[in-house]
Amino acid sequence: MEDKALKSLLQKSIDDYGRHHNGASPNRITLHRDGRFFESLEVIQEIERQYGVKIDVLEVIKSGAPILYRRYMEGGRKKIQESGRGRRLPPYRAG
Repeated sequence: MEDKALKSLLQKSIDDYGRHHNGASPNRITLHRDGRFFESLEVIQEIERQYGVKIDVLEVIKSGAPILYRRYMEGGRKKIQESGRGRRLPPYRAG
């Protein structure tokens, strides 16, 4: 998606939210991306500043597993994690 299209999509979503919530902007938006997020993070940061909203970007990768979680031990034997599985990670707070 081009930067212009991403910016337009986010602005329209925030404006639509405002129309249904007395002009208020959302506090947080989660952007789900089917696959890798190749779009510009600068656009995300610009929209965050412009509207005072926090945006979380979530990449949903359905095939394979991240290398960090590809192998694990079970019953003393190495196992390979199956595609489509996930692991819950502890909350990360930027500091």
